[in-house]
Amino acid sequence: MIYHWLKVWISIGLRLYYRNYRVIGRENIPRKGGIIFAGNHQCALMDALNIVISSDQPVYFATRADLFAKPWVRKLLSFIKMHPVYRPRDGWRNMDKNEDSFRFFMSKLHNGEAVGIFPEGAPSYHFNLLPLKKGLARMALQTVKEQPDFPLYIVPVGLQYESPQEHLKNVEIRFGKSILVNDFLNEYETHKGKALRHFTQLIQQRISDLIIDIPLGENYDSINYFRKEKSNQFHIQKKEIKTLLQVKDVAPGKFKKTTSEIQIKLEKNIPIKHNTTLEQKIRETLFALTVSPLGIPGLILIFPLLFFCKKRVLKNTKDSQFISTSLFGHLFVIGHIYGLIISILISIVVNIPFLISLVIIFLMMICGINIKRHLS
Repeated sequence: MIYHWLKVWISIGLRLYYRNYRVIGRENIPRKGGIIFAGNHQCALMDALNIVISSDQPVYFATRADLFAKPWVRKLLSFIKMHPVYRPRDGWRNMDKNEDSFRFFMSKLHNGEAVGIFPEGAPSYHFNLLPLKKGLARMALQTVKEQPDFPLYIVPVGLQYESPQEHLKNVEIRFGKSILVNDFLNEYETHKGKALRHFTQLIQQRISDLIIDIPLGENYDSINYFRKEKSNQFHIQKKEIKTLLQVKDVAPGKFKKTTSEIQIKLEKNIPIKHNTTLEQKIRETLFALTVSPLGIPGLILIFPLLFFCKKRVLKNTKDSQFISTSLFGHLFVIGHIYGLIISILISIVVNIPFLISLVIIFLMMICGINIKRHLS
């Protein structure tokens, strides 16, 4: 019950944290059987939160073991159904513990529950899907081997961020068509190595189809700039990248000319022109101001909260991949405390009931965030 309500509350928080929050393809999540959500990994714990919030069922997530070092963090992560997995950097002696972790996840799958894994094995700092590890395929096929009559599905998930480590930006969560693992059992039992390789390649392609996946290389920055310049809609950006890469194959001279022109813009640091015009932003802002008389005081109210949290996070977060996770955590926790303190003060000064003050203050904060989203 507590987990359910915390999930609802965090869902509201995430929709306020990002500017536009889109979930696509929920109908692709099977209603029966075990489920493995396999997603790309760009934004530390935010990736797991976004998958959990966007799906209907609880999800047990494989999480890097070093995050469980502090006892209070271990209890918190365990409560939200995260389970440690070990990497070589955590010490080779700990690698044997992964067998226990895999048995834990397999038991959940046998019970028809959901598990989440990021098969890249590490976060990607680019808009590029890293080669997948074979651990996901091995665990999935072994699970089916032990219980062949029970359906097990892998649901590919594409997590697409406008800017992974910034808030008030767009995010899109796409669930792709599920893969029935049982269909690959015969190949696994006859040609184990070949089956693992083919199955991993299939998962790689299914995830890649859901995200912006730019090949790493000398043209990465140019292609990344090109897709942002063309549109601020992810599905359009993906089509433009595909078209540009086709040009590279059939007309390399034209491709070289295009990337050279973009490289000049990059060197001159020319800002990207988005499709959203200044006029549109003014209209959206005026609309927010019109429908929300609490908007301006709310915007003033949240300013010190945003300033304090951003400054603290940038100062204390050593690993850059955790900036967004840390900022969301700060805003979520400190925001509640800040709102309660202001509500108490207003209740005392104005002499109104605390609950009325509480509702007004939190409405003001939400309206302020709404205007900030339009201004961003």
